[in-house]
Amino acid sequence: MERRIPSSTQEIAGATLTISTMGGFSVEIDGRYIGFMHATHGALFNAYQRVPGERGNWLGRHSKEGAVRAIMRANGLVPTEVA
Repeated sequence: MERRIPSSTQEIAGATLTISTMGGFSVEIDGRYIGFMHATHGALFNAYQRVPGERGNWLGRHSKEGAVRAIMRANGLVPTEVA
């Protein structure tokens, strides 16, 4: 069965999320790929910091926004706050 992934992006905490072909999200800041995340149980996501040449550093399970914030912090970035 063919599975189609819609091509779309969204912004959370100043990062851009793009749906990946594997069904998760790529996380970018200003066009720089900094990590990825995929759904786990319920509304939780496994978050990973990008590590070139490796699988990535697992940062834990979080809500969608929490996963983005964890990836940003792991890269030394400060997530923007929602007003």
